[in-house]
Amino acid sequence: MSQYRIANISVETFLYEDTRTPVNLVRLDELPAMERNARRRMREDCGLRSEGNDEQLFLWTPRPKQKNPRLTVQLLEHRRLKEQLGKNAEGMPAPRRVDVIGVRDEFLKIVTPEQGLSFFTNYGIFSEENRGGLPSLQGLSFADLLAWQHLVRQCWLQIPATWENIVQEHSQLRAVREVLGVPEFSLAIEPYLHLRLRAECVREAILGAIYLEKLENIKSRLCKRPDCDVVFNLKSRHEREYCSPACAHLVAVRKSRQRLTSTKTGKGRRPPKSSRGK
Repeated sequence: MSQYRIANISVETFLYEDTRTPVNLVRLDELPAMERNARRRMREDCGLRSEGNDEQLFLWTPRPKQKNPRLTVQLLEHRRLKEQLGKNAEGMPAPRRVDVIGVRDEFLKIVTPEQGLSFFTNYGIFSEENRGGLPSLQGLSFADLLAWQHLVRQCWLQIPATWENIVQEHSQLRAVREVLGVPEFSLAIEPYLHLRLRAECVREAILGAIYLEKLENIKSRLCKRPDCDVVFNLKSRHEREYCSPACAHLVAVRKSRQRLTSTKTGKGRRPPKSSRGK
């Protein structure tokens, strides 16, 4: 589903298919020494975070060109969408409809490199910086992916006017200032008045999802459970504190156990009669 609504205006969201697929997951120490050293020099020159040999990298490699591809249903759909999107779509990879809200939520649920690999296999390249050049130089590390998750959660919780501070906090992420750019929306009137959001990479789709909710003035909150980092939207007047009933129940169980432990250790108990009055 790629439909979203701001007030009474429908919004269509698209993500361009990228030609630099598939994505591979490799350890930094599995790269040839020349490429590994070049990556380290590049990151050092750019003031980026240093990487250890055991870091996992997502590398995007060119897809082999096909000769005389058959005119499949998918190709026909891509052609039709390009015609709808107009001249700005010329020369771009084929667009496909996606739910950018779902893309953002799936991205934030990644906790292992393998989950990240599955995510990028489905949605394509993470950012413009991962295109072109030697794949080993442009690849995204799993550690940087986790840092981007933290940044996305902060942006989700705060208004765009404060994002400059968030960017400064994450200055060791490559091209982090691109976060301050506004996603590309276009207005269409055929066959009805609606907006289109076009993302050229996963990062743009994720930030586009946040902007959509900011435009609709949806409030968000971080789950109150200390070891849960889930952000959720407040879509009703009820002031929720937890992202789910499961989190609320777990906190209640922990508090109950803590009270029971305190009682057993004697905290809060009355002293025995023999010691009173002494």
